[in-house]
Amino acid sequence: MDDKEQPSGSKEQKEFTPEAIQVSTAKSSLKRVVLGIGVIALVIVIGVFGYYYFSAVQGNNVKETSAPAQPAAVTILEPGAGEAFEPGETIRIVAVAQAPVTRAGFAVQGGSLVFVEDGSLATDYELPPDVVGRVPLGIAVYGSNPVRKAEVDIILEPDLARLTNILVTDELSIDDPGDKDSLIVQAVMQDGTEYSRYGLSTNLTITSLTPELVTISYDAEQRSVFLKGHDYGRGTVELRTRNGIVKTVSVPIGFPYRRGNLERDDLIDERDYKIIEEAIGKRANIDDPRDLNKDGKIDAKDLEILKNL
Repeated sequence: MDDKEQPSGSKEQKEFTPEAIQVSTAKSSLKRVVLGIGVIALVIVIGVFGYYYFSAVQGNNVKETSAPAQPAAVTILEPGAGEAFEPGETIRIVAVAQAPVTRAGFAVQGGSLVFVEDGSLATDYELPPDVVGRVPLGIAVYGSNPVRKAEVDIILEPDLARLTNILVTDELSIDDPGDKDSLIVQAVMQDGTEYSRYGLSTNLTITSLTPELVTISYDAEQRSVFLKGHDYGRGTVELRTRNGIVKTVSVPIGFPYRRGNLERDDLIDERDYKIIEEAIGKRANIDDPRDLNKDGKIDAKDLEILKNL
């Protein structure tokens, strides 16, 4: 028989025509579109929620960690910034504050600390007698937390009319090229007062006359002047005040304790030999300790002399 009966209880088989396949494909595509829209919507919702959540958390953190309010300002009215005074002079310090004051402390770098307990911001202050140059004057005000502070720079300069002489304390000597030595200048006044840190005074000019051998540097924090050696020999430094006092000082650099001992270790050996060998061909200044025969140049003859020392 061409036509066979379906067995009892069996499912009816569907006929897959081209039209049926197109409908099925369209349904599947629609499902995918709907599912994709749902996923995008979910991502947007999560993103919006996360944004507002983290914004709120960040806002709370900012509130919790915000910087404390700045203390009320303190202003120094007297003396003015850059105002000049003599060392040891008594000056008037006056300040104002924007909050109540219970106690105030006044000090100049290198000087004493003075406290005022009556709540005022004014006092007479004796400047340090042995400090010259630009120094900070500071005030600390108590009465609120934290302590309020203010600072101005003033200049301490001896009266040039009373300056009679300048001296260089200690014998200058730089052990090796590249090393430094302190230059301590002492100002001698008519009344016998002496300022041992006069090297940073604006009334004094310090100049190297042999910059190839020695140069000058300043350390304002330490109120010091330094000389740096650059080659073997004897440098020259000139000190000149604005009222015409002139002093010239000699600065030996790398001078050995004994002839030929350039390493300064009391032994003449290959290290001394190497120092001269590395300088062969150079012109020597009159006090260059490497020029052993003093002919104005460093050459093999100096090496031969060193071998026999």
